Amino acid sequence: MSTLLIKRLARSLWRTKLRLFAVLAMVTIGVMAGISFGSYANNAIQLYDHIYADTEEGVNLPDLWVENAGATWDGPTAEAMCETIRKEWPDDELPLKTCEPRLRLNGLMVHSQTDGEAQQIDGIWHGIDEGTVQRVWLPKHDTVDGRIAQSEREIVLDAHAAHDLEIHVGDQVSISAGAGLMEFSVVGIGYHADHLFYAKAKGDVVPASADTLVTGYMTASGLERLAELSEGSANLLLLDIEGTPAYDLQSTPEKEGEALAAIVTSLSSLVGYTHQGPDGQRYFAEQVTEAAPGTITDPSEWANGTPKAALISDGTPVELLPPTLVYDRSQVYSVELLRADAEGAQLTFPYVTGMLALVAGITIFLSLQRLIQSQSREIAILRTLGIGRKVLMPAYVIAPLVIGAIGAAIGTALGVGLGAPGMQAMYEDIIGVPVVVDGLTTDLILQNVSIAMVLVFLSGIWPAWKASRMRPLDVLRGQHEVRLGSRRIQRWTARLPATIGLTIRSSIRKPMRLFFTFLGVGLSMLLFGSMLVMMGAMDDLATGGFEDKETWDAQVSVAPGGDVSVMDWAKTNGVESERLLQYPANPKGDPRQFIVSGHERLGTETGDSLSLVKLKEGALPQPGAQTTQVLIDEGTSVFLEWQVGETHTIMFGERSKDVEITGITQGEMLRTVHFHQSDLAETIGLSATSVLLKWPDEVEIDDALGALALGITLRQDTLDTFAELMEKQKKFFNAILFLGILIAAVVLFNTLLMNLAERDQELATLRVLGAPIKRLGTMLFLEHLAIGLIGGLVGCIFSIVGAQAMIQASVQWAFYFTVKADMSALGIIMGIVVFIAVALTPFGMRRIRKMDLVEKVKALS
Repeated sequence: MSTLLIKRLARSLWRTKLRLFAVLAMVTIGVMAGISFGSYANNAIQLYDHIYADTEEGVNLPDLWVENAGATWDGPTAEAMCETIRKEWPDDELPLKTCEPRLRLNGLMVHSQTDGEAQQIDGIWHGIDEGTVQRVWLPKHDTVDGRIAQSEREIVLDAHAAHDLEIHVGDQVSISAGAGLMEFSVVGIGYHADHLFYAKAKGDVVPASADTLVTGYMTASGLERLAELSEGSANLLLLDIEGTPAYDLQSTPEKEGEALAAIVTSLSSLVGYTHQGPDGQRYFAEQVTEAAPGTITDPSEWANGTPKAALISDGTPVELLPPTLVYDRSQVYSVELLRADAEGAQLTFPYVTGMLALVAGITIFLSLQRLIQSQSREIAILRTLGIGRKVLMPAYVIAPLVIGAIGAAIGTALGVGLGAPGMQAMYEDIIGVPVVVDGLTTDLILQNVSIAMVLVFLSGIWPAWKASRMRPLDVLRGQHEVRLGSRRIQRWTARLPATIGLTIRSSIRKPMRLFFTFLGVGLSMLLFGSMLVMMGAMDDLATGGFEDKETWDAQVSVAPGGDVSVMDWAKTNGVESERLLQYPANPKGDPRQFIVSGHERLGTETGDSLSLVKLKEGALPQPGAQTTQVLIDEGTSVFLEWQVGETHTIMFGERSKDVEITGITQGEMLRTVHFHQSDLAETIGLSATSVLLKWPDEVEIDDALGALALGITLRQDTLDTFAELMEKQKKFFNAILFLGILIAAVVLFNTLLMNLAERDQELATLRVLGAPIKRLGTMLFLEHLAIGLIGGLVGCIFSIVGAQAMIQASVQWAFYFTVKADMSALGIIMGIVVFIAVALTPFGMRRIRKMDLVEKVKALS
């Protein structure tokens, strides 16, 4: 009997092919999306572990960095610092394995374009004698070619730029690092851990394009010769510890790396020299007076941009050194940003699959409930013939499991064959890093299929139990359906036009199904809507905010003291100019870094400055205050709980500075503290790291300016690069868009189809009584419009809540932004739902026109 019942149920399902297709589509989409997004998350997580590992295929990423961000050490000084660190290493349980000096310099590359015109491109050059730490990454992949540099005139170019500039192994390139051009032979195309996220500077949220940045990796002696520096010169010390010690993650409040943080604190005190004497001897802050009599305090008059102080003991003038910074992996921008990306993918994966699973469950539940309702008389007859509940219930459980198995099989095939490879290709295109790991695992496939099958099973339990509990007498009397038809609703709708009143009463006759319909539509728009809201917020942040705040035309990076020459060039050529001083720092007692920006002019409106700030609250700081006044960005205020009017201490290495917060800015993704340039210059001993230029239309960059610069960033290039990035990300965005619209269409189609099927007899009766087709069409249109409007409103609410939830899960110290309800985005969400609902009206009209009135009336009688 059970077998016969299953066959009969299968025939009934086959008669409702469209509804059956809707259920299959939901299961298929859920499994395919789960496998696709899951493989993306696995790839992102496994890839960076693979790259950073201390293996033959990995680069052995250091555990700690000691950086001189404003100058270079000579060879003996760098070796002496490494020797001091080895002798005074503070933790025997985390022994030091390697201390390797490195040199990293900014520069330029002169590249001949296809039209023969020479183009100056900013460069970042690394002097690497391939040792045991932070090696050049040369995976076995078609984007990689050649070998590492072995002689002074050889270089490995980063694949991000080399491919776009069409530079190959064997080509010659002309590069400089502030001391004239030299020819280098390209012997390899590879990658470097500092530039996996290919950005010019820390804080850039938009990857650099090939015509704005080139990075290269040569021998240490080759870079020393290029920059005319002495042998062994370095501005970095790379420290590798035995094993892989835990470090504090910026995305969590926990202290995961307390032992490593203690080492950072100890090393900061050990190498935190603040001044240097004429003989090269270095001194700590407590050995030096704050200011000697007659000291020049005006930064524009400092020799080489460095202020003077004096020794406490004998009054010998000493120079203020740029702060020495000690930090772990969490402060390396490329490493942290890509770790955050992998973590975000890991968090988003369950969010996406969970949403799809819930929508699929609702769709399956409603479909099975309608199926049972359509077969209620047959079930009642079977019960009167003695068929027990134990026979009925398994049949209604097996049916959804079969549907689920078919949908899961199709979804798996699509996910493995199209979804996962497509996500991998899109990721490689956006980030520009080859994915050399396989995130598509058997466990991932089994996990998604299992979730789908469990969901289908649970969705079928309630309808199956309901089928087995039907009482034959109630069914035959027509009392088995729950209807909402109170006299109060009849009175409310009695004064309305007949079509509208009938539409309202007909629509709310099944309140539970209506509730689940709106819930399903809201959830189906959750993914699409939240992504739409988030993308709009990021677009405003990266382009609108940049265009509104950064009004300069070019940003010229300079060596210490080099700002004077650039300012003279600007004055000679009638170009408006401003100094900008940027340096990393951290809150006292907190290892997390923020960027400290010193503005020569600080303002909020066009004309005040070439780099504006947007105040959320408070007021602009005043220069030269007794306690230095600053602005902090909104994210810094949130994470550190700093407020306007408070005084806090900022650390530049081992050098501390008390600051008073006068205002909070918004629109900055990176943690930022804004100083007046004069206040910041006195603290760190540098007058500027770059000069902002705004020129008339007739002024262009010339060779004279290029010779003065370590790098030149054009504002328009930044805008163009972001536009290019958005074009690439549109692939991902369009995939999400299509997925959300498809789910919403399936949910609405399934629900409206069931509504029509339930009202066949009503509509047939109205037609027999003379109701015109146009009147029925109007009624159907109004019903669909109302469902679309309410469903769209629910979708908007879900989208805002979902976007906020995604941001709360994703924002961290590395990047922070907020989302506000954008009316244009909400209008798109509302419009899509309404369009889908209304677009289904012709299908309903087709069903009404083809209706067999005789058969329907006979069934009613």
